Amino acid sequence: MGRLVAGAVRLSNDRVNAVSALWVLIEQVFDRAWTVGSLLLMGMLTTLFTFDMWVA
Repeated sequence: MGRLVAGAVRLSNDRVNAVSALWVLIEQVFDRAWTVGSLLLMGMLTTLFTFDMWVA
């Protein structure tokens, strides 16, 4: 019985580690995409402001 429980705990630990690693990867991808999108938006707004097409 002890081996069965230990195996289940180990399997559970492996799943938690995999989900944690996946979460970190998703978070990094989201942060990178958010940064790139923000920079593109800032560039577009700067261009509009520079050429007097600002409509705020």
